Amino acid sequence: MLRINKLIRSLRYIYHFGIKIGLRNIFSTKTKKEYGSFIIPRYKNHVFFRPKSSDIKIFEQIFMDKSLNFKISDFQPKYIVDAGANAGYVSLYFANKYPSSKIIAIEPESSNYKLLLKNIKSYKNIIPLKVALWNKGKKLQIENLESEKWSFRMVETNKDNSNVIEGLTLANIMNKFKIEKIDILKLDIEGGEKQLFSSNYKNWLDKVKLIYIELHDRHIKGCSKSFYHAICQYDFEQFIHKRLLVIKLNHDR
Repeated sequence: MLRINKLIRSLRYIYHFGIKIGLRNIFSTKTKKEYGSFIIPRYKNHVFFRPKSSDIKIFEQIFMDKSLNFKISDFQPKYIVDAGANAGYVSLYFANKYPSSKIIAIEPESSNYKLLLKNIKSYKNIIPLKVALWNKGKKLQIENLESEKWSFRMVETNKDNSNVIEGLTLANIMNKFKIEKIDILKLDIEGGEKQLFSSNYKNWLDKVKLIYIELHDRHIKGCSKSFYHAICQYDFEQFIHKRLLVIKLNHDR
């Protein structure tokens, strides 16, 4: 069974990237170096990952399972916010799909942020921010440092040390970069959405066109309740695409 699973996985890589690059990518997952790298045809540089981490699974979801390939006709986003950017794969995907867009990649955790910088170094339209998205300006820290790289959760703190992370509102970020409208807001912030949509969302939610979000009630109860309480005050359409919930806000109706 194990050999069959390995064969199926190899065939998937070949199917998506071709024989030469597919085999090269599947062999690279066995590297013992600090970072391995994937090649995606027509991308500017290699896509780096940490061996034996959740990076490989996330790479496969985005670039092979097409978890973000939600089609909207005649849609050319100008501003994209990738909150919970992790290793930067979502930002890379959008930067290549929408090369004229400007992308704000938000990632609070240091090792993730280091890899994010490595992955986006050739993309001038991706702007990294080492902060956390929150409903108010607040000092934050990571609650579960022992968890997988994709699953860090933020909590408020009164401490003042090297582990403290700045929490900013989306309105803060829009003002900082003079953004009037956000065309795509991707949120994968491991339960932080409960706090984000609990208050102060009226300062920015009516300026967002499309939301890609993963809700994390399995970690923090009340995430869905907080989110839907906020968006139900607006006219919206809801779609389910792969593992993501996609919300289209119709502010012009």
